[in-house]
Amino acid sequence: MDNETDVDMLSLENIEFSETDPDMLILENIELILSLVVGEGRTALCMHYAVLKIRLFQRWGRTEDLEEAIEKGKWAVAETQEEHKAFAERLSTLGTMFESRYNHTGKIEDLEEAIRLVQQAVSITPENHPDLAERLNDLGVILRSRYEHTRKIEDLEEAIRVARLAVSATPKDHPDLAGMLGDLGKNLNCRYKRTGKIEDLEEAIQVVRHTVSLTPEDHPDRAGRLSNLGSKLSSRYEHTGKMEDLEEAIQVVRQAVSVTPEGHPDLVGWLNNLGIVLKSRYERTGKLEDLEEAIQTARQAVNVMSKDHANFPALFSNLGNKLNSRYKCTGKIEDLEEAIQAARQAVSLACGDHPGLAGWLNNLGNKLSSRYERTGKIEDLEEAIRVVQQAVSLTPEDHPDLAVMLSNLGSKLKHRYERTGRMEDLEKAIQMIQQTICLTPKDHSNFIERLESLGSVLKSRYDRTRKIEDLEEAIRIARQAVGTTSEDHPNLAALLSNLGGRLRSRYERMGNIEDLEEAVRVVWQAVGITPGDHPGLVGRLNNLGIMFQSRYERTGKMEDLEEAIRVARQAVGLTSEDHPDLAGKLSNLAGKLESRYERTGKIEDLEEAIQIEQQALSLTSEDHPDLARRLNNLGNKLNSRCERTGRMEDLEEAIQLVRQAVSLTPEDYPNLTGMLNNLGNRLESRYERIGRIEDLEEAIRVAQQAVNLMPEDHPNLAGWLNNLASKLSNRYGQTGKLEDLEEATRMAQQAFNLTPEDHPDLVGRLNNLASKFNARYGCTGKIEYLEEAIRTVRTAVRVMPEGHPDLAAVLNNLGILLECRYKRTEKMEDFEEAVRVTKEAWKCENAIPIVRITSPLGRAGCFNFKGTLKAHMISLSLSHQDQQHIVSHFSGLATAAYSLALQTGKGPEAALEILERGRGVILSLLMDDRSDTSELKAAYPQLCAQYESLRLEVNKPLENTDDRTRKTGSTNRTEAITKLEKCVQDIQQLPGFSQFQKRLSAKQMQSYSTEGSIVVVNTTDLRSDAIIITANSFKVLLLDLPAGQAEDWINQDLTAFSSKDRGRKNKAYLQFLSWLWHGCVKPVLDELHYYFQSQAENLPRVWWIGTGLASSFPFHSASDISAWSTESTYHRVISSYTPTIKALQYSRERTSTTIPSCHDPWKVVIITMPETPGARDLLGTRVERSGVIATTGPSISIETLEHPDIASAMVQLQKCNVAHFACHGVSDPVDPSRSGLILQTARTTTEEPRKNILSVREVFQAHLSQAEIAYLPACSTAQNQAKGLSDEVLHIASGFRVAGFRHVIGCLWPSDDGVCVAVAESFYSKLVQGGTVRYDDRATALALHEAVVKIRESNEYRKRPLLWAQYVHFGA
Repeated sequence: MDNETDVDMLSLENIEFSETDPDMLILENIELILSLVVGEGRTALCMHYAVLKIRLFQRWGRTEDLEEAIEKGKWAVAETQEEHKAFAERLSTLGTMFESRYNHTGKIEDLEEAIRLVQQAVSITPENHPDLAERLNDLGVILRSRYEHTRKIEDLEEAIRVARLAVSATPKDHPDLAGMLGDLGKNLNCRYKRTGKIEDLEEAIQVVRHTVSLTPEDHPDRAGRLSNLGSKLSSRYEHTGKMEDLEEAIQVVRQAVSVTPEGHPDLVGWLNNLGIVLKSRYERTGKLEDLEEAIQTARQAVNVMSKDHANFPALFSNLGNKLNSRYKCTGKIEDLEEAIQAARQAVSLACGDHPGLAGWLNNLGNKLSSRYERTGKIEDLEEAIRVVQQAVSLTPEDHPDLAVMLSNLGSKLKHRYERTGRMEDLEKAIQMIQQTICLTPKDHSNFIERLESLGSVLKSRYDRTRKIEDLEEAIRIARQAVGTTSEDHPNLAALLSNLGGRLRSRYERMGNIEDLEEAVRVVWQAVGITPGDHPGLVGRLNNLGIMFQSRYERTGKMEDLEEAIRVARQAVGLTSEDHPDLAGKLSNLAGKLESRYERTGKIEDLEEAIQIEQQALSLTSEDHPDLARRLNNLGNKLNSRCERTGRMEDLEEAIQLVRQAVSLTPEDYPNLTGMLNNLGNRLESRYERIGRIEDLEEAIRVAQQAVNLMPEDHPNLAGWLNNLASKLSNRYGQTGKLEDLEEATRMAQQAFNLTPEDHPDLVGRLNNLASKFNARYGCTGKIEYLEEAIRTVRTAVRVMPEGHPDLAAVLNNLGILLECRYKRTEKMEDFEEAVRVTKEAWKCENAIPIVRITSPLGRAGCFNFKGTLKAHMISLSLSHQDQQHIVSHFSGLATAAYSLALQTGKGPEAALEILERGRGVILSLLMDDRSDTSELKAAYPQLCAQYESLRLEVNKPLENTDDRTRKTGSTNRTEAITKLEKCVQDIQQLPGFSQFQKRLSAKQMQSYSTEGSIVVVNTTDLRSDAIIITANSFKVLLLDLPAGQAEDWINQDLTAFSSKDRGRKNKAYLQFLSWLWHGCVKPVLDELHYYFQSQAENLPRVWWIGTGLASSFPFHSASDISAWSTESTYHRVISSYTPTIKALQYSRERTSTTIPSCHDPWKVVIITMPETPGARDLLGTRVERSGVIATTGPSISIETLEHPDIASAMVQLQKCNVAHFACHGVSDPVDPSRSGLILQTARTTTEEPRKNILSVREVFQAHLSQAEIAYLPACSTAQNQAKGLSDEVLHIASGFRVAGFRHVIGCLWPSDDGVCVAVAESFYSKLVQGGTVRYDDRATALALHEAVVKIRESNEYRKRPLLWAQYVHFGA
């Protein structure tokens, strides 16, 4: 609170003065007479001359008049004998002259001399002398001046004593009585200001009222006495808060101003006092017109007063106070800057021992603090603390203003604590404000304000230490403050808002809904009584929004959340762009939008929340105390987007932000628990995404730390326990340690027990507890655990609000549990209910899409709804890694739905449509982006150009760019995706392009079987069957491939062998091929009437699509051991593979761009890695290269690269028609997009080459217009080891197909060097005959077929299928 200085102008009332006296003429006459007289006459004239000079000084302010008056007066006193009757009068008059010089210069020695002279005059004046009263009064005035200078209370006590003597010595009808009463009133008022004793103020008002009543209306001192009465009434208003005192104060001070001529020297004092009381009324009523008038009068006072007057600094300080008040009302920064400038000027103009300096320093500190609150510049706060500390040090311990200054210093230390988190600042602030309250009488008007300040700092300490007694005391204080404040008091709204905030804090700690309801009610009341243009409205709206959000979080009532968003937007709209509180308001709005996203699932709310939170963070300085909280908030929102879209970079950034938030938060800070909890959740998400056990261990560690730091009675403890239970359950799933599962169940049960029935998180905690019971069932087989899990999830479904986005997840869990019970009991009603609830989950369109399809039953129904998995889930804006993560959640979904569709009587066309939608989703996206647009270009060239341009923008790689480029690129990509989707829709509206980038129709599927049949083999727990597609029909064939047997074969891992077990595994693999022949391939080929043929040229073609458990089966090499030559796939068909029919369409549409000839030979690049850093040498690759070269003729142009780096290899791929890689390959078991061919880094003068992988991801990004055949005999180039991505068929071979190669030769597992050389030489010899390339789609597949059969039929390799059965052909 600003400490304003009232300036009561002092006049020398003991000197008679008439404005009509011809002073100058008299002075000239006296000067002439003085030269003619001697003795007593000369002395008397000299004294009279001095008095006239003082009058001139008072009129014109000329220092030379003052100095000459003192000199003449000193001479006259020196010439007067002590026994002379005029000696006392001359001493007293000279004393008042020295007082005038003190008032002019501020030199204390003048004041000391004045006191000495007047005291001597009083001492020699008889008790019954008529002038004694006047001299006593003069002494009292001068003593009061010394008190004001030195603050010695004894001077003030003596001033009051002698003033009382003066009044008592003055007759009631004496004209000077009024003046003496006025001076007594001033002295009493000074003591009130010093001690705060209300009885002094009451007496001062009483005597000044008497003074005014004794003063005629035309008396020149009436204005001053009216002003003094107004000043004292204002003081009583400040003490008691009675509005009638303030109204009367304004009335009498206005009267004082109105009766004072414009040029009068006292006018400045009356204007100053009028400004003070007007500002007080503004502070009470909020009427801006009072403040405007107060500023106007303050400016007028500054302009009127002489610059060398001792009270001139006070006027500047008071002007600054009023400008600061207007700044607080309007938010105009120029008012604050001018206020600071005025306050600095006041301090700079005051001499070091001026009694007003402490107050002016205090005022400067307040304004610097206001600027800090506006701009956030810590240097302003530091200076504010420094100057207020100086003000406190200059203020005596018994001075009434000490309480104000201690309170202000405490407030500023609290601000610094909030900025820096230094606990010593907060403790010192509490100490100072407690001291303030001890110094403030309970009936003082500022007592409640100071008490509320104590409540505020106690609340801050509670926030830091969580000591409930601090919060309880803060609430008690707030209630007391509200209860003792009148309904029309302007501070009532702020007090109500503060009470609401503290009640909400207690609700958060104790969970009592009554506290929250009362908090909403009182803050609503605070907003309701706050004027629309009041500067406090923004903060109160912000608080109201927080209250509504808290109630929404407790009750789940959507109207509370909507209201919270509305008032938060209003608060942001009312906050200027350069205001330091804008960041906080934005962050609060972002939090509410995130809550609505969590409730409704509308992605636009989340995107806006992220954008706003990023804006808030950008406005937050690095040393701001809220930085950690805003980092944490942004991390939460990015994590939510990751959960929605699968963007891995969002999760990585979220972890980075929350780590930073934790590192910035002191260990004893209560917010640390929430940040640790969030960090644990983010780390758990990353563990679930990439499987790193270190992430899970750290997640458990920080979650346990969060639980340990949380008080037992804290309402958030249940949430933290629930999260820790989830992490322990995950570790149980990883390690199988039963103690983790038992501890997880115990904590989940405890979390549920601590959750109120009306709490919105109850559903999640029930769901989590059910998952623990289910895990216990899986571990022990005890049916009671499964029954308890089902009962718990049913409860969760029952209590969940309608339309909640988590409903899909809970329904899916119920479906999973019912499926488990169905498998255990075989009760059909469980199966039927599982299908029903899973379909209901799919219908929850506001749920996160990834959650909507996670149950293994009822999935066929999911695909009957409009839209595809791609449309719902896989965004072009995602990286390949993120796309893989998304589709991994649906592993087996399409194949299970396919089986269920056939099981429930759906036709083969419907089953295939399901499979095409849900399998090879990522490949489908990539192929859509590269599909043939020649027809579109011919018909609509401009639209085609737009489509191609957008397609390139969408697929521009961002993975290896810097953060700024990546963020900009991500924004551009998002915009381009929207435009591309619109462009595709526009194309589909054109005649002849209705199927553009749409799924294949049944007729289209059949059209791709004209060159040979397509056979889809699917094996699931439900059934095994083949759908045979020919040009004329679809046919379903039930197969004898039991899922259990298929799993047994897969689990034997026969293709991973060493020299020790090679023989055993070859033998077992022959048995597997025989099982596959009899159970699948033979029945299919028999159905197609494809029988044994001795000549390969006559064999029909078949494209195999393996799905489910059959996705990696080698249909091309199936055979009967006992009838080796005739009962095998090789002797009935030429086999090729395609992951989907759409992929076959893609290869067929990419017609050959070049026909090799002698004039335009094919370009072949042969890349070999005989030696690979960190890997086994492949010396046979040189032999292989030589053999390939030897078998080709002039129609082939060969470029060889040995030990190339990736860049060199990619350059050659852009130019070639055939790419032959003889090197190691690697299949990544987690992320198949990281699978690839092993090359090396470039050799430099300082570094040896290192191993480097040409990954599937890099190949995907290539656009190879001349590519025809990729020959990839390296290890596992056609193998996908990522179990969760088996439906995607992502491997090296598929990468080369997407890049543009129409045919790819790959291997399902590693081969022998000798076999590699033999197969390669045979393949090229079949492809190039007589120096001419025999190239068409059939010829390429036939060349590989014959090359492998040649090896297979040899005696050396006949019984060693693991050396030749891995070769496969993909493509047209």
